[in-house]
Amino acid sequence: MHTDAFRRLGELYENKSEPTKLELIADVAEIAASYCPSDDAGCVAKAYESTLKTFSAPKNVQEPKYPANYDEELKAHMETFYSALRSNKGKSLDEMVEELEDIRANIEDLENVNEEYKHASLAGVSVGIESAKLWHEVVNDPEHGLHNVNGGRRKAQQITVQLNEIDWLEIFGIPGCGFNGVINNSVVEADAVAATNTATETVEGGNQDISDISVAGIMSALPASILAWFATTCDSDSDHD
Repeated sequence: MHTDAFRRLGELYENKSEPTKLELIADVAEIAASYCPSDDAGCVAKAYESTLKTFSAPKNVQEPKYPANYDEELKAHMETFYSALRSNKGKSLDEMVEELEDIRANIEDLENVNEEYKHASLAGVSVGIESAKLWHEVVNDPEHGLHNVNGGRRKAQQITVQLNEIDWLEIFGIPGCGFNGVINNSVVEADAVAATNTATETVEGGNQDISDISVAGIMSALPASILAWFATTCDSDSDHD
């Protein structure tokens, strides 16, 4: 669902390099809502609400949120996951994905923890893994519909800004790409944090349906990832082919 949604968005924008913010909000919300059951008005409303909320947020990347009754062991694994997203210096994409897969396996093996929160966390980790693959493809594949959106070509060029010594090369396959020189989180992290937070909030709201938890997380991840992508700027002075 996550990768398919971005494929569809890419098809909409493959011949349009600079969609407006209003177009983005409308298209992302519509795609997210299309995964809802046809008779589930609440799901559709949530898709639009989540998109609007994300695009109006003061920050492009959320902070991880943990309820008071969130298991400490589960939290430790999630912090390891977020740390892996931030500290990718010197790793190839394959190495990065392998590390994230190991973290997912460790969470799956956890016992005596809240199963719903565990599933919400797994939903976020899975989104992070798919997101890493997706955005690497977006940047490196000129045929991907989102490659040229928001000056995608610039994202394959050298930049001098480095944030907290993060090496952006291996997560995106591009030399040093930061967030307006201010935000020190990646597009992938924006994706994963939004998915995990929303999935967890769904559990907090009393919904224990595994499918609903996953769908809620992905719906939140879509606008969060797109917003972070459009907040990403790279220097366009030097080519990197």
